[in-house]
Order: sequence, then structure tokens, then C-alpha cells
Amino acid sequence: MSPLSPSDVFLTVAIMSVTFLTEVGLFILIGMF
Repeated sequence: MSPLSPSDVFLTVAIMSVTFLTEVGLFILIGMF
């Protein structure tokens, strides 16, 4: 595997956090209703 550049690492982490927060947010919304 080729080493990732800082921008690639930041992009990957950002996508993972947004996906995780979206799933948690949807789970909380569904649980409230």
C-alpha cells in the first residue's frame, strides 16, 4: 500500500465521521418517534 498524504487521511477521517454522525442522528430521530 502506498503511504497516504495528509489530505487523503483528513478526507477519509472526515467522510467516516460524517457517516457515523449521520447514522447516529438518524437512529436518535427514529428512536424519538
